[in-house]
Amino acid sequence: MIKEYETDEILVLPFFKEKIPYEITYDSHGSLFAIAFFYNQEYDFFTADLYRLENGEKKIIAFGEKMMLNQVLFETQAELNPDIPAIILLSFYENTERISWDNMGKEVELVVIE
Repeated sequence: MIKEYETDEILVLPFFKEKIPYEITYDSHGSLFAIAFFYNQEYDFFTADLYRLENGEKKIIAFGEKMMLNQVLFETQAELNPDIPAIILLSFYENTERISWDNMGKEVELVVIE
């Protein structure tokens, strides 16, 4: 289980790009999910897979979702099922235009919307 941290207003999930490919588990509204992260070095972008963990099994919900700045990760799935964590990739720096290896986990954060 990952250790997220909260500020006064937001919940941020840690991102360990040096461990890619890697997977985290996250408890959202009593449901357990796994998010697997991957990196495409040739084109400098990240993707994620989302699984629901039930009875010791991983059930795929979304596969190969491209991680985009200021967009909700797994947005369609989160809209259809409120148990799925709504995670948006945000930058708190004005000059960030896209997610890259250099800024992911530094300038760009995984923010949980509850």
